[in-house]
Amino acid sequence: VPGARSRLRTVPQITTVVMVMFENRSLDSVLGWLYRDSQPKAVFPRDSSPRFEGIPADATNAYHETPYHPALGTHGMPQPCRVPNIDPSEGLPHVKKQLYADAYGKLPNSEPWDQKPPMTGFVWDFDEVYTQNVEVMGAYSSDQLPVLSGLAKNFAVSDRWFSSAPTQTDPNRAFSICGTSLGGEVNDDLDGKTFATANTLFNVLGDAGKSWGIYWQTDGGLAAGSPAFDVYTPYFFPRIAAAKNGGVHPYHTFLDSLKKGALPNFCFIEPKWGGGIGVPGDPLAWVGFQGNDYHPPAWIGPAESDLNALYDALVQSPQWPNLLFIVTFDEHGGTWDHVPPPAATPPDTN
Repeated sequence: VPGARSRLRTVPQITTVVMVMFENRSLDSVLGWLYRDSQPKAVFPRDSSPRFEGIPADATNAYHETPYHPALGTHGMPQPCRVPNIDPSEGLPHVKKQLYADAYGKLPNSEPWDQKPPMTGFVWDFDEVYTQNVEVMGAYSSDQLPVLSGLAKNFAVSDRWFSSAPTQTDPNRAFSICGTSLGGEVNDDLDGKTFATANTLFNVLGDAGKSWGIYWQTDGGLAAGSPAFDVYTPYFFPRIAAAKNGGVHPYHTFLDSLKKGALPNFCFIEPKWGGGIGVPGDPLAWVGFQGNDYHPPAWIGPAESDLNALYDALVQSPQWPNLLFIVTFDEHGGTWDHVPPPAATPPDTN
């Protein structure tokens, strides 16, 4: 890519990258109010818009004739730290409606992907599956997410990052590991054999002489989406087992290596998987697993606490001066967002 070398030299001191990928939140859901009363002091690239793509004043989704607007924070909702109280639909058929449907659930056509999405169907889709509920547009305030917001304001935040595919966890994590979902559109399209021959990021790093590590906080089971005692990432992407210069370890190994200044070049942290289902008609009830991945409808508190602990451990490490810490989410997971995602380049013939 022309100019790539000069851009990469922006941070020539980086020798270690630590990446943690959380679950199912849009930018509007967790950082939409980040610059409500101000604007960033600096933007990059320098020709970018100086305005942060936060929640606009006229943001709305409607259900029939009833418009809904995001409130500043979720304080008035029954469970303000567990919004939305029912997990929104995440698969591609539902995301299509979230992005393209109008207030009556009407799509412009059956396959509208070549059109710019109006981002108007989130409330409709939530009602179609569960109940008409403004919580799908819930937008946390900075004081409710002080750790995530603090990192975003004091370091850098991207308001132009989009998940690779308009769908749920497994296809998007496949894109992050393999650069493709091999045509998989929903979680049920993928299993431990789908990517048996697919090359991975970790194989490429190993072949390039770089060291790596995958550090898990849940070793499989219902919450992870992989069989019990099969860690998610190596289960779904089995070629990792042949990758050089790295390995798969429990999270405490990461913390031990971090203290010693002995982390590999690339560290990928799997969260403690969470999520579940809310109980329609009872905003105080839910059934599922409490993780630290921000996944609705579980509580956000453990995610904030554990992210803060991770950050504290990083800054106290001897590797901190030469370390890049990346915090990201795999997809919007059905939570409302107002910015239309751009067209993507197909990675292959699938």
